[in-house]
Amino acid sequence: MGRWFTYIKERFQLIPQVILVGGMTLIAKPQQDSWITFAWVFSSLLFFFFLLRAMDEYKDYEKDCVAHPDRPLPQGLISRNEMKSLIQFLILGMLGLSVFLGSVLSLATGLMYFIVTVYLWAMFHEFNLKSFLSKRPLIYALSHQFIVVPLSAFLIAARGGKPILSTDTLLISMVLFGGFFAYEICRKLDPKAHPILNTYPRIYGMIPTAILAGGAIFILSLCGYFLGISRILWPVGLLLLAALIYYCRRPAKFEAVENISVVNLLACIYSLAIRTVVMS
Repeated sequence: MGRWFTYIKERFQLIPQVILVGGMTLIAKPQQDSWITFAWVFSSLLFFFFLLRAMDEYKDYEKDCVAHPDRPLPQGLISRNEMKSLIQFLILGMLGLSVFLGSVLSLATGLMYFIVTVYLWAMFHEFNLKSFLSKRPLIYALSHQFIVVPLSAFLIAARGGKPILSTDTLLISMVLFGGFFAYEICRKLDPKAHPILNTYPRIYGMIPTAILAGGAIFILSLCGYFLGISRILWPVGLLLLAALIYYCRRPAKFEAVENISVVNLLACIYSLAIRTVVMS
């Protein structure tokens, strides 16, 4: 068990995850306060993100052996077969949790979590398009970020009181999509990253990469405006845009851009959470 605690400590730090998952859980705050609902949604999201991290560790093994040999899997702390077995076990756990959520919360909640599970499993297998996606990193990233849409529908279903298929759900999902996608881009800006990692600046160039991140910021800012949370999102978005422009001139400052993208993501999540709390 000590090996797994080391893995969690290094690759799934609990405090940042609790901050992330806690905010997303507040988006699903039910119409009538229920700590039971909060606890189950929180646990379900934490389960999801842990499995997502494990899948990334497994899929990135060959790259990590070259670029990040100090990580748990390349070090041999946990074998790749052990990680695969864990992933299979956790997928079964998510399927079981889907049934449970459908019975204790609502059928819609369980159904949305089931869809999230199926999409996550498809992501793990690269949608059976590994060769195609490996040559198109942008399409690969978009296909994986799209899981935010059913995940947002899960949050709305858990909240109850509103239809899942609605403009509100679409806008919320696009704010989260923009926040997560901007972070996905900004965490891979290191100009000295190993070539095997195929970072966005290496493939597309610094300016096109910054424009791509700017597009994600535009999406979340526009949707945030229609949701009435632009007072929070726009200042942070403008700060991130400024950081991206500065990065194009000073690539060595890539870590500052990544840090601001984290703040931007949290602003997306917690502005939506505040909106839910105020409206409930």
